[in-house]
Amino acid sequence: MGVMSKKDKFVYSKIEVDEGSSEPKIVDVPLKSIDENFEKNEEIVHEEPSESTGKQIVMNKVLGAIDKNDTIDKKQALFKRICSVVFIVFVVAVLAYTVYQDFFTEQGQPPTWAQVREIFSNSWFYLVFAFVALFLCYFFKALKLSFLCKVKTKKWHFKTCFGTGVIGHYYNYITPLAVGGQPFEVYHLSKHGVQGGVAAALPIASFFMQQLGFVILGVVSLILYNNNTLNIPNNMHFISPVFNSMAIIGLICCFFVPGMVMVFSMFPKLGGSIVYFIISLGHKLKIVKDKDALKEKMTKNILQNSSCLKTFVTNPFIFFVALLISFAENLSLCSIAFFTLKFFGYNLMDVTLWRQWAQVCVLCMILYSVISFIPTPGNSGAADLSFRLLFVGGLQGLTTSFGIVSPALLTWRFISFYAFIVIGFIFTKVSKRLEKKKEEQEQV
Repeated sequence: MGVMSKKDKFVYSKIEVDEGSSEPKIVDVPLKSIDENFEKNEEIVHEEPSESTGKQIVMNKVLGAIDKNDTIDKKQALFKRICSVVFIVFVVAVLAYTVYQDFFTEQGQPPTWAQVREIFSNSWFYLVFAFVALFLCYFFKALKLSFLCKVKTKKWHFKTCFGTGVIGHYYNYITPLAVGGQPFEVYHLSKHGVQGGVAAALPIASFFMQQLGFVILGVVSLILYNNNTLNIPNNMHFISPVFNSMAIIGLICCFFVPGMVMVFSMFPKLGGSIVYFIISLGHKLKIVKDKDALKEKMTKNILQNSSCLKTFVTNPFIFFVALLISFAENLSLCSIAFFTLKFFGYNLMDVTLWRQWAQVCVLCMILYSVISFIPTPGNSGAADLSFRLLFVGGLQGLTTSFGIVSPALLTWRFISFYAFIVIGFIFTKVSKRLEKKKEEQEQV
């Protein structure tokens, strides 16, 4: 039985199956017909019928009017509203600070419309390249999923994998720490012809390779920057020791999941000991409440991920091809910042375009590492503040740099973050309508 509320009065309901029907239905039960002496969650003894027709569902518990849970739900809803308000205020404050720094504290005069037209007329195609880089983020994720799907099913399923990538990016960007997309990716793959086991394994393998590629590029970027291998201009040397430390912490956090999967695959006992040590430490610090339950859950998840990945990581060819595609996917995201800078006039004399691109990508990878553990959707706020340093450094020295940083930052933010949400939202709505229309046509 369950409990529903009608006009602020609790009413009980139960699930029944009529003899002439094969489907269960919910039937309201008058409150007066329920024994007044029952206790909440009290076990009810049912007698199994000798004969049964159709489907039968037996409810094992009676649920009373749980006022405490209702209070908890209200507190949770209030907490979510407060977090949303704080998040919005924080993002708006960061944008306001950026605009203030750009327009009211810098020395110089705002660019004239003639100067703005000159910049855009000479570099408009870089904005096109920025959107091409956005498309490549989708393309390389689809290619990786499709390649791994080919390994498991002998079919590419590129169209399905492309749609899966769009949905995955959408839900990743609207949830904290980019962890909300995988269940929807599994659902989309399984609904469009990919077997259930393969559909569950592909997003896990894709995420593993994505994280591993990100960590490798982040480490290489830190080495190149600190050794000044690429001769990054002085005005773009904004990576401080604090940023170095934060980037290392971010990379360690990003490597935790793929690292633990690899340890469990090769040394399961050692992996279990590491997980238990971390959980026990969290329990002592009052972060973890039930350490045994959490250990069981984490061990189960990591072991499941390990079994999914064995097919892919044990074959060197498959592993390195998927890793190369992950590199390309990460660099495509960094390229959006580069082309946005070029669109707003960024240029280095006597430096090839490829070297400029490499310099910006190194800085982007470090900044993405710095903000990777910020628990806001799309790392909002932290991303705006951090990448402002990149745009200030890249556009500094231009005759029209005054008042240009804010539009450049907003343009980059739209293409690298909000565009994923807009495209994903439209795609999911259109897909649902098409699927509903297809189901209606099949029923006719």
